[in-house]
Amino acid sequence: MDPFYQIRENTLRLPGVKGTHVFLHVSDTHVSTLDALSPYPEARRAFEREYAWSWVRRDFAAHFHEPYLPAHNLRSEAAFDKFMTLCADEKPEALLLSGDVLDFPHGAGWRFLQNRLSALPMPVLYAPGNHEPGFFDLPETRPYQGTDGLAVYRGEGFTIAAVDDSQKVLRPAQYPLLEKLFSEGTPLILLMHDPLCTRFNRQEMSVFSEYYLVHEDSGDPLTARFIARCMAPDSPVAAILCGHVHGYHLSEFAPGKVQICASSGLIGFAHRFIIEGL
Repeated sequence: MDPFYQIRENTLRLPGVKGTHVFLHVSDTHVSTLDALSPYPEARRAFEREYAWSWVRRDFAAHFHEPYLPAHNLRSEAAFDKFMTLCADEKPEALLLSGDVLDFPHGAGWRFLQNRLSALPMPVLYAPGNHEPGFFDLPETRPYQGTDGLAVYRGEGFTIAAVDDSQKVLRPAQYPLLEKLFSEGTPLILLMHDPLCTRFNRQEMSVFSEYYLVHEDSGDPLTARFIARCMAPDSPVAAILCGHVHGYHLSEFAPGKVQICASSGLIGFAHRFIIEGL
């Protein structure tokens, strides 16, 4: 395999699921690009951010003791295209993007993503990150917004929902739709950007600074209610897939409920997520 890729694999076994379902989960590719339509200030910022991430990605890799190879010395758009190739080769059931796919909102970035993602033969679920403010307010992102800002993938005996927690709070329009999913009782996997820090995984999550975490005692009542619903013993939420932290990490945000943080796509990290029946 191309030395660029660092692939981890996790399998979630759920009651009522038929067959084997393979997904590709990618996060934090921080694409900064420009094209012929880029105004000068945007092009300059793209160049500056690209240069900054050429160093920042190395720092994250060193901090989390993850490999950084010559194969990772790629521009961000070239790194993202590697994942498009991986999708074409592996043909996952869907591509799951957990935010900061773009490093900042810019026209060339939206055009780049539209070109790449629209060419994929599989669905794409996109949970925006903190580097993508107002993502679901933009007309360019309509294909990924779902109904009222909650994109949902329904599998055979399970559901995946892309939640916008990019600003550490839940968007109010999402909550009624999430409540509906909770009430259905079907095993639910949440795709988010920021990971949860709860009483059950506080020690494990202490390796990350507060900047990267959403706490169960969130000061926002709606967000705190949502997290409590996720943690409840009778909650259908079986797993959370997230990013943001730039280091691969596993924990249980509640007993028997796994949270998987993906590392950075800039260093070739992809998470192969498999759902099977018990």
